[in-house]
Amino acid sequence: MSAKILKFPVRGPFAVRVERETNDVGWLVRTHDREYGWLHGSFNDALYDAGVIAEGYGVGVTSSAGRIPC
Repeated sequence: MSAKILKFPVRGPFAVRVERETNDVGWLVRTHDREYGWLHGSFNDALYDAGVIAEGYGVGVTSSAGRIPC
């Protein structure tokens, strides 16, 4: 018997998150599974990056402040 494991694309509902770092160094953009994260020096840079990533997944962007229109 043989098998091949396939990784399927992730489907919603989830959102790309933009959150302030706990030590206030910058802003963190992370994906749904926390497998990847990107640190940015400004909220605007983080928001732009999150929008691009979210568009690729076909989902929205959220933060502790709520849903962010992109």
